[in-house]
Amino acid sequence: MQKIDPYKSRQRFEEWKNQKITEISKSNAELLRNYILDMEKGINTNGTVKGPRSPIKLLSLVYRIKKIMLLAENKFKLKDLSRITEEQIHDLFLDMHSGKIVKANKQPYKDVADYIKRFKSFWHWYMKRSKKEGKMILDITTDLSAESRKKPTFVYFTNEQLEKMMKEADYETRVFMIFLFDTGIRSPTEALNIRVSDFTGDFEELNIREEIAKTFGRKIRLMMSRDHLRTYVRENHLKEDDLLFTFQSPAMNKRLKLIGKKILGKNTTLGREIGSNLTMYDFRHSSACYWLPRYKSRSALLYRFGWTQEKEIHYYTELLGMKDTITEEDMLMNVTKTELEKEMVRMRNEMALVQKQLEKRKKLDPIINRILNNPKLLSKLG
Repeated sequence: MQKIDPYKSRQRFEEWKNQKITEISKSNAELLRNYILDMEKGINTNGTVKGPRSPIKLLSLVYRIKKIMLLAENKFKLKDLSRITEEQIHDLFLDMHSGKIVKANKQPYKDVADYIKRFKSFWHWYMKRSKKEGKMILDITTDLSAESRKKPTFVYFTNEQLEKMMKEADYETRVFMIFLFDTGIRSPTEALNIRVSDFTGDFEELNIREEIAKTFGRKIRLMMSRDHLRTYVRENHLKEDDLLFTFQSPAMNKRLKLIGKKILGKNTTLGREIGSNLTMYDFRHSSACYWLPRYKSRSALLYRFGWTQEKEIHYYTELLGMKDTITEEDMLMNVTKTELEKEMVRMRNEMALVQKQLEKRKKLDPIINRILNNPKLLSKLG
């Protein structure tokens, strides 16, 4: 089945390949094109992820590396990014961190770490490619930290608020909202590729296929949306190969913003974003917050959301929805617990001994009674 591309990433990337690269020098343009075409093929990659990059990833690389090239040209008059020094690249990112260098709209860069991460990948590609040509290039990225300083902003809402929002939604939007909240699925990339045939067990389970998943395919249990989905498919006369939802992403986000404005208002939520800015993306965050305290295993939560690293849990939830669950039993020190366990073992052993003695007594009682009731036998024993 053909994968739905809601952002038209493939089309946009193909158009980019056929366009002339402007705004940067000829040398940088050639360098950028060589890098991106190698990443498209999966050549000269130098990291944990091997193989070709997706169109959406390639477009992201184009934007960020081109921006770094442009900033380096403006700051250092450097027409070839491969000639940048370690000191220069550190100075460049420091200026972005401090707000000395700002975006075109005069706003500061919120997450410079993402640019650093892309530059490190670019530089490692350049090192590997140069090595094949017999040139050894120094790694100037060793001391660059790609650790994000940015906290995520999202519209946070609870299960109770979701129920109120659903009452304000049309039927399709209502089903989609509960589907997103229940599954925590990536939307629109994964959500809009779900077909009726991906549900099993009368909508008890959802199979997010490998070919549509960003990280890995997974089968997850549906706990809140199964009845809604079952009715939705029946009333819309959807067949096995039909897509579950076929709306356009901008239209859905527009609907959600109106609902968010009505129920959540213009106040800033606990996710540091105002309620009226509600989009599909926020459902994944709030879903993660809902499921976090309900899953006993962190690895199971990672699997449900298609995450490969535990740090994603904190990024998406900010630990919202968590409660303090410590009990009096948890306050017992390990030593105290050990002593109590030893005492329990001793008591069990004593009880077992008493039980054995009682069983022996039961066996002896009939014999003793027979002797006591027989005078002749008593006289002989006497």
